[in-house]
Amino acid sequence: MQKMTAKQILKAMEEMDNGERIKLLSVLAEKHFGKKPPTIEEIAKLNYVAMYGDEK
Repeated sequence: MQKMTAKQILKAMEEMDNGERIKLLSVLAEKHFGKKPPTIEEIAKLNYVAMYGDEK
């Protein structure tokens, strides 16, 4: 398999459906930046804090 240029990668991503694109970006983010996708609980907490603030 030959290496793809950035332009080829972007073209391939444009041809993907949203689900495939999200999976790819999640894997790349985890591999290169050490960031795992947030859990449902983390998303719920972030939404709560955004709506009501961080006061308890």
